[in-house]
Amino acid sequence: MHISAVAIRRPILTTMAVLALVVFGMVSLRGLGVDLMPKVDFPVVSVITRLPGADPETIETRVTDPIEASVNTLSGIKTLRSTSAEGTP
Repeated sequence: MHISAVAIRRPILTTMAVLALVVFGMVSLRGLGVDLMPKVDFPVVSVITRLPGADPETIETRVTDPIEASVNTLSGIKTLRSTSAEGTP
């Protein structure tokens, strides 16, 4: 007997088998360990400063560079990026 013939002749058996698979899948999903789906948080620090009327070069030399120098002294920093732009809100 082919599986399709059994599924056509006994629809309740087919429905119960599918429901059993769904229930076992849901129970297994709840019991799935945390280490298989870790929660990853990337540490990011954003500093926004404003210097009204200044051009990007002035903002970089007077504001951005001193902040970068202070933040760079912290341990564990792998990448430090900064952007100085005119007219940022």
